Amino acid sequence: MFNFTFDEEAALRQLGLENATPETKAMVTERLHAQLDKRVGVRIQQELSNDELKAFAHASEKGDDQAKAWIAARFPNQEAMYNEELTALVGELKQHADTVVEASKNLQ
Repeated sequence: MFNFTFDEEAALRQLGLENATPETKAMVTERLHAQLDKRVGVRIQQELSNDELKAFAHASEKGDDQAKAWIAARFPNQEAMYNEELTALVGELKQHADTVVEASKNLQ
């Protein structure tokens, strides 16, 4: 939903996946984006009051653009949130990078 962009190739290098198959790279970057959206969404939700959650739901009913504008107005630091979560997520995934590469080899 948030459409945060990051250097996917740099993230893959940090994970040791720069030589992975294109399919594995696509799978990992897709998961990174999904997890980042989820994690930042949870952080934002935790910071909102019940009234703000209702206002956000109302903005969401008007479409993604309205919802994104609503969030951006209230969380100008959302890019910093993404960067923090990206750093944490890459750190967590580094522990499992070898498993991902091996699993992707079995899919071929």
